[in-house]
Amino acid sequence: MVYEPGGSADGHEQTPSDGPGEDESPTGIRGDVNSDGKVDAVDLQFVINAALGIPGTHDCDINGSGRVDAADVQTVIALSLSSGGETTGDG
Repeated sequence: MVYEPGGSADGHEQTPSDGPGEDESPTGIRGDVNSDGKVDAVDLQFVINAALGIPGTHDCDINGSGRVDAADVQTVIALSLSSGGETTGDG
């Protein structure tokens, strides 16, 4: 089950929706929320928006905690920096 922001101002309220899984995109690349094959600033913006409670269509719960928060933002930042934006899907 995938969780997306449910509209609360702080982004901590979550509502379930169908999706690819707790912490991976359909590409199999952790942090690639828009499934374009890389973890980059676009993915980060989606996660930041979700953490702020801005509704979206992507699974932004990167760490599988059941909510989108600063930990998810930090994870995407780290993943994008460690991969240089490009990843192979193997972690």
